[in-house]
Amino acid sequence: MNKIFIRRNTLFVNKYPFNKKNTSFFFIIDNKLTYFFNKNFSFLNFNRIKYNTYVLEKGENDKSISTFKKILKNMLVNDIDRKSIVVSLGGGVCGDISGFVSSVFLRGVKLIHIPSTLLSQIDSSIGGKNGINYFTKNIIGTFYKPKAIYISLYFIKRLSLFIYLCGYSEIIKISIINNKELFDYINVNYRYIKKRKYKVLKNIVKNSIISKLEITSRDIYEKNNRVKLNFGHTYAHAIEKYFKYNISHGEAVWLGIRFAIYYSLYFKYTNYKNVIPILDILYKFKCFNLYKISKLNFKKIKKYIFLDKKNINNKLSFIFFNNIGKVSIKKINYFKIKRIFFDFKKKMFII
Repeated sequence: MNKIFIRRNTLFVNKYPFNKKNTSFFFIIDNKLTYFFNKNFSFLNFNRIKYNTYVLEKGENDKSISTFKKILKNMLVNDIDRKSIVVSLGGGVCGDISGFVSSVFLRGVKLIHIPSTLLSQIDSSIGGKNGINYFTKNIIGTFYKPKAIYISLYFIKRLSLFIYLCGYSEIIKISIINNKELFDYINVNYRYIKKRKYKVLKNIVKNSIISKLEITSRDIYEKNNRVKLNFGHTYAHAIEKYFKYNISHGEAVWLGIRFAIYYSLYFKYTNYKNVIPILDILYKFKCFNLYKISKLNFKKIKKYIFLDKKNINNKLSFIFFNNIGKVSIKKINYFKIKRIFFDFKKKMFII
């Protein structure tokens, strides 16, 4: 299991493994956090600890083979070896590319995550999945656990409202799958969540992580139960690709959950009574660009849906909603998705 540390303010990073003089570090950093790095990791120079950095600047488009090759070249030039530690400092994109690089470079070097967004803290840094995009989302990847994850709520306080709300798409997802108590807690504490109260944030982050670990620890390689974590993601990944990744992952998941809810109603895996609380909480934590979404074109998006990793013989393992805390995995073919897609587009904001 990962060693996960949750802190309120700054990371106090000099108290952790970064002060080892006999270890070299390779930092992969989101360009928005270069100032934070220069300020909080200045002790590396003071203590003469060997380190190198690579800064990501393209967002989701950095999850590419070209960026992967550039990072590998940088690591080779700077003599990174098997005793070195790769450190990701940033959101989900940074964590994904860092995890993939760490897992394949010299057949695996140690990895530490410092996730800087709510979404990456409760989801993408947990469970050991990582990857890069090639034609579609995360089609190339490995399972590789980090040595440690350092979570600071300092970052959450400084997120824009939109990026902050995007994190709740994944929190709502995990609560729908297997944690009704977390779902109810989010509903009851909505006012304090909007104000980003520390105690409430800590409880939400901690319980979201526990919920995800309960699933991933029993199914590391996504053979059975872990597939449920893809609830809402079939549609989400397709629209991310459709918009050339110029849409937030949380925004896409928000829409993907509605997509899954509508399909669950259509195929009678649930009823409106069970769906109403989901629609209510999605409205509270809405994060989407209505203008962009109104431009969706199924003729273009359909091919991305079936580039999904779960597509086997033109059938997808689709996660249907039953009730809060319970979902089910069923096979669904392309023609069924196509038949009701247009109806969903008309009703996705009113169901």
